[in-house]
Amino acid sequence: MFKRIIFDNWGETIFLSFGVTLTIFTVATIFALRMKKEKRDHLAHLPLADDTTDAQ
Repeated sequence: MFKRIIFDNWGETIFLSFGVTLTIFTVATIFALRMKKEKRDHLAHLPLADDTTDAQ
């Protein structure tokens, strides 16, 4: 029913996945570095959890 995927050339797949990952991290880094100071301060002080829930 299911057939195995056979890649004759794994090099292309590895370089493609590395390129996609590198692109995502580069865009995220540029976005974070270009963020205004007010926005960074606002995001830094956001609560991570509600104070009304009972932590166990």
